[in-house]
Amino acid sequence: MPAFPSIFTWNGEIGRPTVQNLGIPRNTVNVQEQGVYGALRLNPVDPLKIIIGGRYTDWTTKTDNFDNAGAFTNTTSSYGEKQFTPYFGVVLELTSAISAFASYSDVFTPTSRRDKNNEQLEPTVGGNYEAGLKARSLAREVVEALILATQSGPISSREGFLDGLLD
Repeated sequence: MPAFPSIFTWNGEIGRPTVQNLGIPRNTVNVQEQGVYGALRLNPVDPLKIIIGGRYTDWTTKTDNFDNAGAFTNTTSSYGEKQFTPYFGVVLELTSAISAFASYSDVFTPTSRRDKNNEQLEPTVGGNYEAGLKARSLAREVVEALILATQSGPISSREGFLDGLLD
């Protein structure tokens, strides 16, 4: 059967792919993440609210490789990272219906993705900044105006997928 049959004579059948199932994995990826977080909420004066917090993350990954017989051969791409990511936010009630807010948080996003050489990619790190106004109408509808900025390191994608987009 040809790879692409004619659409005019095709009967709905397709060729079956050749699959070799050895019943054993070529590799296994082990990922472990542990974390703890805490937050402190303050209200130093009536119209002002402050939140301070953070998360501590302990993240590790490693790949165990096996031969065709299923015997362990080696461990590759062993990688670990310990990171504290703080955050801070403030809300100031300007009137009973309008509040201003601002916040900052660190970004730490580990990944199990690999580059074209099968090497472990480093986690994405950076920060998020937010600022805006929130208003409540008499009908209790909420209207927000928001400014958001994100600063981060490299973002993983398929090879060539983002070429020219981030230049």
